[in-house]
Amino acid sequence: MLSRELLVIFLGLIPLSLAGFVGIDYGQDFSKAMVVSPHAPLELVLTPDSKRKEVSGVAFKKTEGDLERLYGSGIDAVRVRYPGNALLHVKQLLGKKFDDDHLLYHEQNPGVLFAETDRGTVAFKVYGDEFPVEEILAMNLDQFVQRSNALLKEKGGSDVVDQIAVGVPHFYGQEQRGMLLDATKLLDGIDAVLIDDGTSVALSYAWKQREFASGQSSHYVIYDMGSGSTRASLFSIEGSHDDSAPIKIEFCGYGFDKTLGGCSFTSALADFLQNRFLEQNPKVRTDELKSSYKSLAKLYQAAEKAKLILSANSEATVSVESLYKDLDFKTSVTRQEFEDILEDSVLQSITPVVDAIEGQFCGGNISIGDVNAIILTGGASRMPVVQRQLANAFGGEKLAKSVNADEASVNGVTMRGLQTLGSFQVKPMDIIERSNFDYSVSLLDDNTPTVLFERGSQYPNVTSLVLPTNSMDNFTLGLYENGHLFTTIDVLAGLPKRKFTEDDCAGSLIFNATFTLSRDRIFDISQIECVCINSGNSSAPGFLDKVLDAVRLNTTEQASKLKEAEAGKSQKITFAHGPGSLARLTGKNILKLKQNIKNLNQKDLERAKLQERKNYLEAVLYNSRNLLSEAGNVVASFSQAKDLKELVSEYLEWLDYDASQATMKDVNERIARITSLSALVKEFARSEHEPLDTDQFESFFSNGTTLLKAVKKQNDSTAEFLKALVPEFEEVGLNATAEYWKLKTPKQHSKSLSHFSKNIYTMQALLAEIESLLESNELEEKPREKLFELKLRYETASENMAELLLALEETQSHHLKELASLYSRRQRVLKKREERRKATFLSSNETSSVDPVETSEFTKTETFSNSESTTSMDETSKSRTSVEHDEL
Repeated sequence: MLSRELLVIFLGLIPLSLAGFVGIDYGQDFSKAMVVSPHAPLELVLTPDSKRKEVSGVAFKKTEGDLERLYGSGIDAVRVRYPGNALLHVKQLLGKKFDDDHLLYHEQNPGVLFAETDRGTVAFKVYGDEFPVEEILAMNLDQFVQRSNALLKEKGGSDVVDQIAVGVPHFYGQEQRGMLLDATKLLDGIDAVLIDDGTSVALSYAWKQREFASGQSSHYVIYDMGSGSTRASLFSIEGSHDDSAPIKIEFCGYGFDKTLGGCSFTSALADFLQNRFLEQNPKVRTDELKSSYKSLAKLYQAAEKAKLILSANSEATVSVESLYKDLDFKTSVTRQEFEDILEDSVLQSITPVVDAIEGQFCGGNISIGDVNAIILTGGASRMPVVQRQLANAFGGEKLAKSVNADEASVNGVTMRGLQTLGSFQVKPMDIIERSNFDYSVSLLDDNTPTVLFERGSQYPNVTSLVLPTNSMDNFTLGLYENGHLFTTIDVLAGLPKRKFTEDDCAGSLIFNATFTLSRDRIFDISQIECVCINSGNSSAPGFLDKVLDAVRLNTTEQASKLKEAEAGKSQKITFAHGPGSLARLTGKNILKLKQNIKNLNQKDLERAKLQERKNYLEAVLYNSRNLLSEAGNVVASFSQAKDLKELVSEYLEWLDYDASQATMKDVNERIARITSLSALVKEFARSEHEPLDTDQFESFFSNGTTLLKAVKKQNDSTAEFLKALVPEFEEVGLNATAEYWKLKTPKQHSKSLSHFSKNIYTMQALLAEIESLLESNELEEKPREKLFELKLRYETASENMAELLLALEETQSHHLKELASLYSRRQRVLKKREERRKATFLSSNETSSVDPVETSEFTKTETFSNSESTTSMDETSKSRTSVEHDEL
């Protein structure tokens, strides 16, 4: 449940658009998402099983030759039976090459096969198909977007998600962030931003607390031990003078361990259980057990369950059926045994906190004694052994468990994402984010990189640098993160430099490059200019140094003026990213993978619809079975009931054993047949107390005869009306009957009128059959089932006749109104012609006067607009004929 404080804040969100936003805490084991829109101020996106967190990953199985994807709880079943088809812990592979060491991954995910992409990165190989890490990650993100859209639709809105924020560990470098951003590009129409998870938890905590001393800084360590890593983020939070001023949150230090976390603890326990199984079964060799991926997957799953139990209990029982070659495994593990296994790992759990304090970069000197609290978050931080180690190192009073360890991060990711993307107006927060790494650039032939953004630099940020080269040819730059070369930039400098003549540039040429550290902490170059230094002042001592300083300091007004006064022409230079340490997805890659995801989504949708219809068929079958049971003897003699009973058994067996290859047509045909039979049986049971005797059928005969007469009378009345209209219509040159039948039948009655003769004939035949039964006195001898069928046929025919009568009445009314309108328009046209004729006559006889009586008559007639005067004088001499409706 969302805290009251956060809910109040989000209820006050002001949407700046009608689109939706999703914040995603993408973890190594589990993920969570929150959706925000005008119709959902802040709502957790539940799984199909109504759980608050989702398994991070996807599983595949073959269904009729097609790949079917499974998410959430469906992955567990696949993981045990087909370990290689369950793709989990995808986050662990971000930023990794195919040739890197993946031993830890394969220990945790036995049986999963890798393939190398054309970029040298990792792809999963399933049933011969290859799925790059970015694609699998995109599938997970797409699931959250789809579920969010479905949730918004349920709430009656038309909002569609077009923005997402994804939480990432602060230690993620350029390769990891780049791959994650590439994954978001595989989602249609989505703008994405990366949010550091330490900042997100600090923001969530500050927003929830909201009471911090004004002008004083409080210091907190966000200790986040998740499945894949452990991070400690040092923050200072300063309260505001009043409610309108923002709270200040400053990131001051960071420490991390990339491998310490819940998964490493589970792996250690799985190894322990494996050894115990081998002790219990000495005939089983270690290499044999390790070659059984199913056995290893079962052990890892059992270890995960035992770990969770031991967090709250002193002992856990482990039981696995047929762990290896029909050998069952049963044992128990105490919490003490588990903690002994983790002894070395747990000792490392305090290191990130120490590193965050000792390596702080915000200019202060915060000691562990100055820290108000160590805020615990992440699932593994709940483990008693971890909390005890932290308490022993820093004091138990420092540990704060006031945030929701599972949902604090997704709360903060959502809030920070909204603030960053600006889709909603939220309560302001002054957040200062800094980089834990430094970023530098160098010419590749120079071994001394120049630091552009030092460790602790705020971001997003922009800076410029005059490149130290006088080369007239192309050259290459290297971009570094913490001293690691992650990409190169090929600068095509030769051609632009040669375009400058001595007259254009008698002074010097320099290269000014602009570098950015983006909101996602991506370090890149945005532009390079070749700048010509004018000759006027170039001889002055130190002039070039001044210009270089001006370019470096181009964010100041003084530097800007200096450049404007003394720098001459400039020209932008083309550059291209060369091979880096890890190649990003190309545009071609993105288009291909997007299409693949679309195809899989379409197949999933069709499969879901088919399954929905199968479920509906199953429900109809059980309802039909209940109907037969409840009706009992009432329908025992009804042949259709016997057919229904047989069909129910047949279709239920079909669903169990033969429906796997069924098409939508197959299912719908069975639904139609069973529904029709069930309706007949239900109606037969309902007619139990109907006499179906002479009186009832005499009533049918009388009512049917009345309906036939009414239809005939209504039909004849049309001819009578038209006959009465003939003289008037002929006076204006129209054929009433012809014009009537030109008119279109109202759409809602076209079907009934098209079956006019059929319905009349059917009713006449039924009445003849009923009359014959009544006259021959055979009614009493007829079986009840036959009388029931005759009754149903009569009721259907009677309904059709009633619809036909209504159609005739409303169609006649509609057509007569149209004829009246046509007649009126025709009169106006003829009147207009007469007026024009007289006007022409008067103009040709200027000395003549118009007869007063005739003038009076024309004065009384309706005048016409110019738009209606479309008939020439020649037309008046023509014989009167029918005029097309659209000409009137």
